[in-house]
Amino acid sequence: MTIYLTDEMIHLKFTAEMDKSFHQAHGIGYNEYCRKHKKRMEVEKNREKDYQKTQIFLAKLKGKAFL
Repeated sequence: MTIYLTDEMIHLKFTAEMDKSFHQAHGIGYNEYCRKHKKRMEVEKNREKDYQKTQIFLAKLKGKAFL
């Protein structure tokens, strides 16, 4: 199941520090992330890739822990 949220549905208080961190991690600010669908999809695609890499790393690490 996919859930789609619009910016109006998300009421976040985003601080300057959070925006700076977001920009460092993703190369764009949070406001641009909210406004530009293409950029948002790029960020989310990269997040998914990072998540998958982490899951593979953890599975390998877990397997080595039992040897």
